[in-house]
This record gives sequence, C-alpha cells and structure tokens, in this order.
Amino acid sequence: MIRPRPSLGSNHDKENIPPAQSGRLSINSAAALDRLVKPFRCPGSSSGRRKTEEPPRKRRKVNYAEEGNGQDDASGGYSADGDGESIQLKDKFPVFKPKDKDTIFRARFAVPLINKDAYDPSRAAPSLGMRKGVPFQNKPLHDPSGEFSIVLYDPTIDDKPDPTAVVTTDPAVKTLDAPLMHKSLAEILGIKKEVEGERPNVPVVIDPRLAKTLRPHQVEGVKFLYRATTGLIDENAKGCIMQMRWVSARLCSALL
Repeated sequence: MIRPRPSLGSNHDKENIPPAQSGRLSINSAAALDRLVKPFRCPGSSSGRRKTEEPPRKRRKVNYAEEGNGQDDASGGYSADGDGESIQLKDKFPVFKPKDKDTIFRARFAVPLINKDAYDPSRAAPSLGMRKGVPFQNKPLHDPSGEFSIVLYDPTIDDKPDPTAVVTTDPAVKTLDAPLMHKSLAEILGIKKEVEGERPNVPVVIDPRLAKTLRPHQVEGVKFLYRATTGLIDENAKGCIMQMRWVSARLCSALL
C-alpha cells in the first residue's frame, strides 16, 4: 500500500525546507548601484533607538536673578574679596585660548625662563672657544668738560708719581722657546682670552642732577669728602668723620 506524500504546510517541518536561492544582482541593476553607493556602516557602532511619542526630558530652568531685576547678569558673576570689593569671576579665572599656529611658528625662539627679565639677548657674547676677550675701556660717567660739571678727581692734576717704581735698564735676557707639547691651541696661535694691561685713570664727575642743587659751600664739602675717603689728602689716612657722612647722606636724599 502506498501512503500518500504529506503536503508541506506553513507550520510543518520548517527546518527541512531548503532556503530559496537568491538571484544574482546584475551590475547594471538599480539594486546593485544602491548597494555600492551606500556608505559603509560598522555593525554595532550605533544601535537604533526606540522611537516614542513622548517628548524629550528637559532640564528645569532656574532663574537666579534677584527679585525685582528681570534682566539676567551675563558678566560672569561677582564675588567679594577680603576688603569687601567686588571682583568679577571671569577676570579671576580667565579662559586661555590657543594662539594662532602661523604666528607661533614664525615667532623668534625665546628661552623658557620663569623670570624673563633675567635673560638679556642683547648682552655681549662671552669669550668662548677661540674668541678674543674684549678690552674694557675706562671712561667717565659724565662729561667733565660740561658747563656746570663738578670734577672731584682729575688724573692730570691729582695723580702723584709712584715712588716705589724704579726704572731698570737691564739688558734683555735671551730666553729659549718653550716646547709646544704642553701648550693649548690658544697659546700656540697667540690668542689671549683675558686682556691684560694698564687701565688709565679717568675723571670722577658728580651727577649733573646733583650738581644743579648744590650750593658753593656744599661743593667744597663734597670735594673734601671725596679727597679724604680716597686718600688724596694723606696716603695713610682714608676716611672721614661722622659729620661728613651725614652731609653725604643729605646730598643723596636731595638727589632722590
């Protein structure tokens, strides 16, 4: 007896039903073009949110303005310091904004120091390596030939010959040249970093601002004070009495 083949219903033996073969999309079809043009979306990057008809939750607005003042203060708020003076909070805590990159890249390099005034780029370069030392030239601080200048010390008049200096006329003694094995490169080339030599004396002139306020008897007192403290009156005595120090302090206060 041949049993009839059971009919496949909608809810009968679904796992044994072979899946329907999907047809290949043509290159020129609209579905293929839409699939190529559609941007790539990472799976799971953004999960779909459930759309509801309820309105979004909003934060309750609170008005912090004082009673009787309808306008809001947009200045950043105020706070009182120790003296009771009001200080704007936005000035107390400023907001720093990034600088323009073109301006920063074109700016000259500056050494990052805490105290920027301590670094002076215009100062003279130190004598490093093979550089020669710059000789220091003595010169008076003020013009000694001015109309109202008061000269306390003139090397052409006040200088005295040194009695200890004795002129020797011994014949030159020939010395042998030292070997070069223990000399530095600067010594071999004859470069001196420390400039040695006699520094001539220069006139000492009072500041013109102080010279305008001095009276004739005060000018003589200042000259005597300088000559006494520098040993021009007596070589073995360099100093002055307390009265002269008090006069010098009064003169300095008059200048200030």
